[in-house]
Amino acid sequence: MTRPPFLDSAIPAGPVRARYALLINPFYPKDPNASFGKHVLTPTLALTSFAATTPEHWEVQYWDENLLDGRPPFAPMPEVVGITVHLTFANRAFELAQWYRSRGSKVVLGGLHVLSCPTECAPYADALAVGDGVQLWPRILADVESGCLRSMRTPRFGTMCLKRPGRRPPNRCEPYRCEAWPRTERSKVSCEWATLAVPSLVGPVRARRHGAGRA
Repeated sequence: MTRPPFLDSAIPAGPVRARYALLINPFYPKDPNASFGKHVLTPTLALTSFAATTPEHWEVQYWDENLLDGRPPFAPMPEVVGITVHLTFANRAFELAQWYRSRGSKVVLGGLHVLSCPTECAPYADALAVGDGVQLWPRILADVESGCLRSMRTPRFGTMCLKRPGRRPPNRCEPYRCEAWPRTERSKVSCEWATLAVPSLVGPVRARRHGAGRA
């Protein structure tokens, strides 16, 4: 719970399997009375959302080191390794990135630390996903297939202006959910009635009505 799985530097580079992607949530030290239970009972689902956008002709595997199942797989070696990076476990993420890159995998780093400190993360990656990974992941894999992997990918957003008449919040909230990205201190997340506090909201947002399915 306090030490990450060992990465053996003596393991030789094996064959890289084309169209095989591995997504990793890196290890971080845990308090047996606090963060251990929190993570095991409610593991992060961020990378599983990205996995769902993987093209059908790609094989994808998700590995969370915090579930204490050992080190991430390496036989066969993935063509692409996606690693989420937070400040809490940035050093472990960089260690994993270097290990896989030295054995022929292309490493993509994303997450909040990449968004905040891309210059620090860049030396450890073949590509950075700066922003919404759900949108960026299939594009990055397409770049790999074409042999033109960009060093940095950022999402594309439309701009929307929301104006709502003043009224009290409804008892049953069925508003538009407006998600502003990237998640920086200037981001705003608002729903229809909550814009009373912000009469007009202009920014890079995606909007959909609650309960509406995705295309």
